[in-house]
Amino acid sequence: MNRENMQRGALAPLIRDFIAMRNNLGYKSQNCKYSLFAFDRVAFGKGLRTITITAEMATEWCNRRPNEVVDTWSHRNCYLRQFSIYLSNLGYETYIPPRVAGPRQDRFVPYIFSDEEIEAIYAACDSLLLYDKHARTNIMVIPALIRMLCSTGIRIGEAVNLRINVSNRL
Repeated sequence: MNRENMQRGALAPLIRDFIAMRNNLGYKSQNCKYSLFAFDRVAFGKGLRTITITAEMATEWCNRRPNEVVDTWSHRNCYLRQFSIYLSNLGYETYIPPRVAGPRQDRFVPYIFSDEEIEAIYAACDSLLLYDKHARTNIMVIPALIRMLCSTGIRIGEAVNLRINVSNRL
């Protein structure tokens, strides 16, 4: 089945426009695109031939599936809600699903390390030994990385993606 056959429902052209708008605004829309085209396929299979989203289809789509994690469920609902609002703003009669309680409802409590715990972490990093000599080892970087994480508060993904900008050097 080619991609054009999968995107043939009544909503497909507007989904493409919506995804293009999101991309132009700087959002990463790959998951949104997959979710909305999946909704379009389901709606087309149920006989939807006009540009609308009915309350029945939206409710069925927005129900949490067995064994579905909260993030997936919440994002699927959010994408359909955003697209419904987009259709409504274009003047189409459409049902706008209500917001669902998503993953942000969880209350995260950060753990703050004591001075003794941080010193123990530094000591563990400093005691790492090189047991195999090859050029691709990161053992020399780990103490610096851990110290940078502790002192700046940046996330690990941000730290490992740091690159040296050689063009700004004198």
